[in-house]
Amino acid sequence: MSNLIHQRRHRAHAPEAKRATPAFGEHMLNRTSGLHRRNRAQRAAWRELSQPRPVICLIIAMLAFSCAASADSFSAVDDFSLAANPNGVWTYDYTNTLLPNAVTGTGALTGFNYWWDGQSEPNSSIVGENVSGSPITYETTLVLPTDYLVLDPEGNSDVEVLFTAPTAGNYSITGNFLGVDGLENEHPVEILDNGISIFTDTISSVNQSDPFSLNETLNAGDTIGFDVDTGSVYYNLSTGLSATITSSAPEPGTLWIAGIGLAGLLLRRR
Repeated sequence: MSNLIHQRRHRAHAPEAKRATPAFGEHMLNRTSGLHRRNRAQRAAWRELSQPRPVICLIIAMLAFSCAASADSFSAVDDFSLAANPNGVWTYDYTNTLLPNAVTGTGALTGFNYWWDGQSEPNSSIVGENVSGSPITYETTLVLPTDYLVLDPEGNSDVEVLFTAPTAGNYSITGNFLGVDGLENEHPVEILDNGISIFTDTISSVNQSDPFSLNETLNAGDTIGFDVDTGSVYYNLSTGLSATITSSAPEPGTLWIAGIGLAGLLLRRR
């Protein structure tokens, strides 16, 4: 009995066993596991952020389209060339017939390049450009400017610079006709949309300017013709033409309104 009591007292007074302290390796393993869990969480969050979102993709596409959308501009003077007829969007003709001869001016017309019908007076029609960099005076009264094409129908019914729309859209048409002959005789000038007159005026004196500013809706392949018509006499009819045609860019406001509406719809479905 005394031994049993002694054993119980010994156990009662025996110091409590200390908890085992994790070894250094085990401690580092636990720390590393925690880091791995945090890294996995960060990678998962990054993957979530980097997933393509319909709304974000839509906004990016709209921004790219807005930046890319721009107006196309065509200049009758700057685009003029003897390389070919038709020349891109431009055609040079008389009485609905292509001017067939590309001529580089010589002698008194050095620096003046033109398309010619190949006929002699009184039916010698031309469309040309002064590329010399300075006005050219020809036969005393005719001054060929550098910033205009020069059209002369002589006795043919008309000579024309024709624009063909490359794409459908709204087009602004600006410029002017200019009398360039010191003995200018009266004759009509006009602008035609697919052969239908949308502008008419008359040139009757040197330096007379007939400006125009028009807006037309065109389909691809539609034409705008700039015509200088013959007068009651066939001589002294040379007329300058400056024309710029610009296609309208899409309205940014319309794009954004449509995009915001679609973005809202996508958000509601998420």
